[in-house]
Amino acid sequence: MKRSRTFLLTALLLALGLLAGCAGSTNATGVDVTEVPPLASSLAWGMTAEEAAKALGIDLEQAQADGTAAVDAQGMCLSVSLPGPLGTEVPARVYIAAGAEMLHRIEYDYAASELDALLAALNERYGEAVVDSYLAEDGTLYDTSDNPRNYPVGAQPHSYLWPSEKTLEDYPQVIDFFQDTQQTGYDIPLPYDAKAGESLVANRLVLDEAQGTVTFLQDAKLLANVLIYDGYMEAKGQAGSFAAYYQERLDAWSQTHGLSAS
Repeated sequence: MKRSRTFLLTALLLALGLLAGCAGSTNATGVDVTEVPPLASSLAWGMTAEEAAKALGIDLEQAQADGTAAVDAQGMCLSVSLPGPLGTEVPARVYIAAGAEMLHRIEYDYAASELDALLAALNERYGEAVVDSYLAEDGTLYDTSDNPRNYPVGAQPHSYLWPSEKTLEDYPQVIDFFQDTQQTGYDIPLPYDAKAGESLVANRLVLDEAQGTVTFLQDAKLLANVLIYDGYMEAKGQAGSFAAYYQERLDAWSQTHGLSAS
């Protein structure tokens, strides 16, 4: 599966996700958060923790007390049940990034025996899937976006992808901004993979035969990165440097949730 170059850099950017953009495409980049909405109709990309909890009928204070909501300096994970691709409710996890907050990832858990039914349902909803990784008998994982012919004949499909139409490369100003350390205040490389075809919202089905499970996940981290840029551009006059803006948002998150400020 495609991943950001390091967890830290992904967390850094996702921690700044803003609610700006949730209402549609009136932001600086014109990104449309409704292009590929979450499967759960009550949820929307960019929701704050409070908004997501309200939509799910969860009391956040109680959820933190009983462990339904796991919170740390990087964000929050809500363990819930949601109607999945097959229509019935299944265990699911809803992830909110820290900082100004953003719902950016949802995962649904199934038994591996339901793979065929899930493929059929998701192909009907999103179109024909692309197999974007294969697993060899020795445990080696082959990413087909790097070299589609690199995996051995006996390798089995491991991850199926239904990409959104838009990719990060449709927003070059966002890439340019995060590459310019004078603007960001951080000496970091490009903080996400911007490979051709990597979608802003990636719907994936990931098989783990060893565990006997299959996970359907909706990953909107690249959409979140575009909205992070939009939010900073809107606040730039009052926010100062991006680095200061980032730290202020993280400190606010930590204070709200009773964590030690970073």
